[in-house]
Amino acid sequence: MRGYRAETAGEGQDSFLDVVANIVGILIILVMVVGVRARNAPVEVAAIGDEETALAVEFREALETEQVLQGDNHRLVERLESVQAETLRAALRRERLGLAATALGRQLDAHRDQLDAEVREALDLRDEVDRRTRQLEALLRRRTEIAEQEVPPEVLVNYPTPLSRPVDEGELHFQLRRGRIAAIPLEPLVDLLKEEFRRKVPQLRGASEISGSVGPLEGWRMDYELERFDVAMDDVIDTGLSGSYARLRQWTLAPLDPNLGEPLGAALAEGSQFRTILERTRPGRSTVTLWVYPDSFREFRELRRLLHERGFAMAARPLPEGLPITGSPSGSRSAAQ
Repeated sequence: MRGYRAETAGEGQDSFLDVVANIVGILIILVMVVGVRARNAPVEVAAIGDEETALAVEFREALETEQVLQGDNHRLVERLESVQAETLRAALRRERLGLAATALGRQLDAHRDQLDAEVREALDLRDEVDRRTRQLEALLRRRTEIAEQEVPPEVLVNYPTPLSRPVDEGELHFQLRRGRIAAIPLEPLVDLLKEEFRRKVPQLRGASEISGSVGPLEGWRMDYELERFDVAMDDVIDTGLSGSYARLRQWTLAPLDPNLGEPLGAALAEGSQFRTILERTRPGRSTVTLWVYPDSFREFRELRRLLHERGFAMAARPLPEGLPITGSPSGSRSAAQ
C-alpha cells in the first residue's frame, strides 16, 4: 500500500511540474508578447497621436471654417435684412411715386381740359371778332354809299322860347306810344269816377280803403283807390271838428288794347280821328297834353311842329316805359307852352 501511494505521489508531482512548466511557458510567452507589444507601443502611440493631431487640426480648421461660415452667414443675414429694408423703402417710394404720378396725371387732365376750354373760347372769340369785323365793314360800306348819295338839306325849325302856364280848363289828352297816338277821354272818365265816388263813400265806414274801376270808355279803363281819412287829434283840438271823410288816393288809366290809337302817318291824314278832334277844338281855348313814352319821341317832335303851326298850346308829360298814366289830388297840373 505504501508503495502504491509513493508511486502515485511521484506521478502527481510530475503532473504538477508539467502544469507549472506549462504555466511558466505561457507566462514567458505572455511576457515576450507583452515585451514585443511594449516595444511597439511607442510607435503605435505616436501613430495615434499623429492621427489625433490631424483630426485636431482638421477639427480646428473645420471649426474655423464654421466660424467663418457663421460670420459670412451673419453678414449675409444682415445684408439680406438690409436688402429687404431697402426693397420695402423702394416699394414705398414706388407707391408714393405712383400716387404722385396719378395726381399729376389728374392735374394734367384738368389743365388739358381747361386748355381745351380756353382754346375753344379763343376760337369762339376769334369767330365773334371776325363776325363783328364783317359787320363793321358792311356798315362802313353802307355809310360810304349813303354819303355818296344826295342828301336833302335838313330843315331846322326854330321855335320861340316857350312860356309855360298852368292849364285850368279846355285840355285835350293824348297818349303817344309805339308810334301811335290815341285820344284819352279823361274828363268823361273823371265824371264817371265822381259818380262812383258818391256810391262808394258809405262803404268806407267799415273799411279804411276800397278800390275799383270805371269804364271802359273809348278803349280806356280808369282804376281808382279811395281811402278813409280820420281827423288827427291835434286838428280836433285846434278846430274843434272831429270825424272822418273819404278822399281819392289816386287813379290810373289802362288801355284795353296795347296798340290803341292811330299810327302817326294815318293820324295826320285828313279824316283821321286825331284831325277830327283838333278841327272841333278852338286853338286859343284848348291845350293839347301829350303823354309821351320814350319810343315815340321822334313822333312827338313832328306833332309839336303841327300843333305849333295850328296855334295850339301844348303840354308834354314824358313817362318812362312801363309806367301807366296816373293822377292824384297831390299831383301837378299840366304846363302849356
